[in-house]
Amino acid sequence: MFIVSSLVRIGKLDKAKEFADKFIATNGLSVEGDKWNFYRNYITVISEHLPNRQYEQALVSLNKAILDYASDGSAEVDSKSEYIDVLSLKGYVLEKLGRLKEARDAYEQSLVIHSLQPDVKEALSGLQKKSSAIASNDKLPPEILLISPKATRGLQVVAANKTEIIGKAKDPAGISSVTINGKLITKVEEDGLFSAIITLKEGDNNLLITAIDNKGNSSSKTFSINANVASGAAVKKQQEEIIVPVTSDNRAPVYHAMLIAAKDYEDADIPDLQNPQKDAEELRLILEKNYTFSTDNIQTLYNKSREEIMQALVAKCNSLTENDNLLIFYAGHGIAEKDKFGDVDGYWIPSSAKKGLNASYISSDDINKALKRSNSKHILVIADACFSGAFTRELPADASVGVQKQYSVPSRKIMASGNMEPVPDNSRFIFYLKKNLKENREKYLTSKKLFDSFYEAILNNSDTSPQYAAIKNVGDEGGEFVFIKK
Repeated sequence: MFIVSSLVRIGKLDKAKEFADKFIATNGLSVEGDKWNFYRNYITVISEHLPNRQYEQALVSLNKAILDYASDGSAEVDSKSEYIDVLSLKGYVLEKLGRLKEARDAYEQSLVIHSLQPDVKEALSGLQKKSSAIASNDKLPPEILLISPKATRGLQVVAANKTEIIGKAKDPAGISSVTINGKLITKVEEDGLFSAIITLKEGDNNLLITAIDNKGNSSSKTFSINANVASGAAVKKQQEEIIVPVTSDNRAPVYHAMLIAAKDYEDADIPDLQNPQKDAEELRLILEKNYTFSTDNIQTLYNKSREEIMQALVAKCNSLTENDNLLIFYAGHGIAEKDKFGDVDGYWIPSSAKKGLNASYISSDDINKALKRSNSKHILVIADACFSGAFTRELPADASVGVQKQYSVPSRKIMASGNMEPVPDNSRFIFYLKKNLKENREKYLTSKKLFDSFYEAILNNSDTSPQYAAIKNVGDEGGEFVFIKK
């Protein structure tokens, strides 16, 4: 198998097909046991789909390989090289299909697991040049989508005089600005997601949303919102109404957790810690006993290398569907540094790290790349460490809604114990996190409500400033992760 992937990586696809055909003739599509079955799809792509330029079929096979890798035990064996083979080939296929942003994400996920892939770096560089050329010749106006409030028979209905408008402006050249009724929106992310709190009058309200791309092309779209401005008591009752969160096809949501703890460090210059693994284990027991996290869906990564952690994160995120919710927990050393723009770059320091070598750490950008293409409904990152302010956005303070609506809208949130301050081994953040999860009596607990329940206590009892924010450019649309109590 190794020679097939090596030939693919140097662009000798015809020769790779010869060896793939020989392998199939000798072994069929049986690949060294069930835990390697995900790789059969890769071999099929080389043997059948690429020679016939069947790129759509190739993408289907590679996506199946990615799902099989996470579900059939493949991630438990030493198959990192084969998994990044699949990711890098997926990038190539997406590029052939003209889906350049998705191709970039696949290449970046491959590199975030293992950075020493010169062929993938070269492909990514070429892709960036191609994207720049397309953007420079762009003459089409942006496409405008309204995400929230959602349409009901073509009309958006809200029950308050203030509401958060969330939308997306899409254009290959990138978005320069977005306005709503002539007012400039300051919160526009790299992927075109925008949000704003607007005041409504009773009855019909027309919103004129205008987007301008980086080439000066513009488009406008009008949406109608009907505001039924209820009394304060009625709005509060609606916000507190408890409805079981379900998916669009009425399936109960599935909860997954990845618990990462770095306690013992290989580098003698990085001191070992006492509590990370203990904290992660205590959190695991709370999730299993008190909430709807099954044992089979909780993955523990204790004292693992950077590559092992990133491989597991990418594989898990890529395997989830809109019926899934993922909690990622990290406890261990972390550092924060200010970059030249004044933003805070946050790093997790895994057990394999070398002191002072940032490339051996896990950056906020690495986490973003792992999350970016996940289809999971909600992802909540809880870190007993800092997270980069460059990758988060401030949350609105006055657009509260009920549990059902918060669950129905996808979210990507980060709850971190500190900003620039060092976090002690015996963290008050972890103490209150475990305590309040354990003592919670509510059937449905949003991540924001959990954070608010101990925020003041941490400020008053420690030197750290905990953070809660949306993670930018990875699909957050304003919803909330919801813990469901058993």
